[in-house]
Amino acid sequence: MSKVTLKICFYFLIFSTLNIFPQANPRPRLVVILSVDQLSADLVGRYQPQWSWGFKTLFKEGVVFSQAYQSHASTETAPGHATILSGRYPSHTGIVSNTWFGPGFKRIDSTEDDNASVLLAPAGRKGASNSWFSGTSLGDWLIRQDPHSRVVAIAGKDRSSIFMAGSSTSHVYWFEPFIGFTTSIAYRLDLPPWLLRANEQWLKSLEKQSIVWSASKTNPSATNPQSYLLDGDYFGERIIKTGLPKTIKTINDPVDSSFFKRFRATPFYDELILQFAQKVIEEEKLGQGSRLDVLAIGLSATDYIGHNFGTGGPEMQDHLLKLDQALGSFIGYLKSIDSNVVIVLTADHGAPDFAERLNAQGLKAERDSYTSWLKELNALAQIQLALSPTDTSGIFKVTGNPPSELYLNQVALGIDTDPSLRAKLMPKLLAMVKTAPHVAEAFSREEIEQAAVPPKSDPRTLSMSQRFHMSYDPRRSGDIFIVFKPYTTWGMGGSQHGSPMNYDRHVPLVFWGPWKHQIITEGVEIVDLAPTLASELGIKPLQVLDGKILNLQPKIKITR
Repeated sequence: MSKVTLKICFYFLIFSTLNIFPQANPRPRLVVILSVDQLSADLVGRYQPQWSWGFKTLFKEGVVFSQAYQSHASTETAPGHATILSGRYPSHTGIVSNTWFGPGFKRIDSTEDDNASVLLAPAGRKGASNSWFSGTSLGDWLIRQDPHSRVVAIAGKDRSSIFMAGSSTSHVYWFEPFIGFTTSIAYRLDLPPWLLRANEQWLKSLEKQSIVWSASKTNPSATNPQSYLLDGDYFGERIIKTGLPKTIKTINDPVDSSFFKRFRATPFYDELILQFAQKVIEEEKLGQGSRLDVLAIGLSATDYIGHNFGTGGPEMQDHLLKLDQALGSFIGYLKSIDSNVVIVLTADHGAPDFAERLNAQGLKAERDSYTSWLKELNALAQIQLALSPTDTSGIFKVTGNPPSELYLNQVALGIDTDPSLRAKLMPKLLAMVKTAPHVAEAFSREEIEQAAVPPKSDPRTLSMSQRFHMSYDPRRSGDIFIVFKPYTTWGMGGSQHGSPMNYDRHVPLVFWGPWKHQIITEGVEIVDLAPTLASELGIKPLQVLDGKILNLQPKIKITR
């Protein structure tokens, strides 16, 4: 036996006796995905130094991808959530926007399903499911591999929970005014008794309760009120009033629709979502068996607060301070359930602040009414195309705000009977759009179809047409795609998203668990989340994904 062999045997004997060896990290029993609606990377950078508990734990201990992007242009809730656990772009999931047009310009909501009525909902509430979604998600892959695993999604919005849940679970819940958390018959025919009781208790507690949103002790500037008169020609005066405290409900106020509208735009909404998420874990015993369970949580208050009060004021700052505390408590609870719990934090999209406050800070920002803008554009088209003045149907149509995708009225243009007219008219139509107010760039659908994205492209440097390409589905997308000038706000609200700009696309991505803390500055995509998590958990995807597997360095555990 050689001297080298003797040395190896000697050290092996010593280490075996002392039991000092790197140990494999135990597989978690619970994986939690947190999506914070409208949490931009800008908000993280601005307020992270003030966080002391939940957010701080994730960002100081997790694997932080500081340059993570939603690659697509349609930075809205539905397409963003549909990418998170599917690992695929909107061009492949089919969820190209929150809404789109069907035949005859029928406006279709991304979750609507006439055959899936929402449990306990009043008449007139559309049914909801993921019937428009194409493909599979992490939860489907897990349940195919292990039918005993549990997958649950709960959120403040139906589109958040529905598009993170996949198609293989009956536990898909979202908040509805006057009900609490519910689901549709696409997932189950009745609510669990525990959820009915929890909803009833919460609604009853509101009856004789006053709710006041007061500033955190660490946010004294929130008490300085300010008012912003919105630019533009609107019916009546429209002012955004900022500052705390805000009275959400007095003891004698009714629990009516206006209350729920106010309540959703407060920190209390996310606290309620986390409260019910904890209830789900307790009642369904998630993470308490030998199998792997997955819980997807959509925290929606950030989006409502941004739309009502903007992202750059005291409301957002205070909300994130309170969410930091709520998350700290929730993470502590998760660790008590499973000491090896894995948590992933991300967002569906970001958003800039509203135009008037940005202007006050020296940025060039604009606000307009998209209905007025569209009316003027259609009037111009009627003149330039010499259409009959009696034809008021309009050449260009949009599903909503912002008007980034224009659908052509093919009947009015004669394209329905002579498709060759499309190629002849498109240069003239594009020229009209490019001269419209606030427009920076415009592309035809033919240009978008040709804007292929090479593999392994950096999401930070994609061209605008490539970003639209990742949002493009020929069955549902528009005919002309518009990039508006930076910081253009539409309508009468606060912050707004939906553009292909980086401030709408740049979002957090943090993996917290058995991995070494790192801050990684390479450009990555949110579609990378699902394949990475699947790889780390030993789950095999059921289809080809757009995302790639990110490199997470495991912690080395030393036992003695």
